[in-house]
Amino acid sequence: MKIIAHGHSCIEIRGREHRLLIDPFFTEAQQLQGLVDIDYILLTHAHGDHTAGVLELAMQTKAKVIGIYELTAHLNHLGVEVEPLGIGGTLDLGETKITMVPAVHSSSIFHDEPFSVEYMGAAVGFIVEMDGKRVYHAGDTAIFSDMKLWASLYPLDAAILPIGGVYTMDMRQAAMAAELLQVDQVVPIHYNTFPAIEIEPKKFEDLLKKDERKAWFLGIGEAFVL
Repeated sequence: MKIIAHGHSCIEIRGREHRLLIDPFFTEAQQLQGLVDIDYILLTHAHGDHTAGVLELAMQTKAKVIGIYELTAHLNHLGVEVEPLGIGGTLDLGETKITMVPAVHSSSIFHDEPFSVEYMGAAVGFIVEMDGKRVYHAGDTAIFSDMKLWASLYPLDAAILPIGGVYTMDMRQAAMAAELLQVDQVVPIHYNTFPAIEIEPKKFEDLLKKDERKAWFLGIGEAFVL
């Protein structure tokens, strides 16, 4: 299993049989050019920094979009092929299995003229099993004690966790989340994209080192192999 960063919270998970992309944030057409073999697009929630470019990407790659029922219904209405899941549900693709788990966050889209906010179902995370490994993408979330359940139900090899604070858990909470999840490898996301979520990466590295865990700070296009 290869974990490839595409900026912000957008992560590609590539294995022998499938290529998944989680939470696209592509605001320019040229960013989509190299993404031609995506099989499934996973969305943790509807906010623009996790769905930008999803329509174009789905049309370009013919990938199915996996997400909570309300969000996939909205995208299906716009012409996208979808695979809805409910929290606790698993999509079994053979060697690849995708389980939807809760997140503590919100999920909505905004409309102009007149301004309104449209609810898009619950925010979620995903546990992906691929090539005999398991990784958890938390999406946008606060820390919550149910994370400990994943360690017993779905023993994890790595976790992809937001660390920027303000809109999600911060570095201290993420370090505690790694402990709850019993993972030694953490790929940080949702930091240093906007001024409000700027952090010093070394601080998170030091927090994890106390418990002999490692943070993989990946630049765009960089990969971590499990």
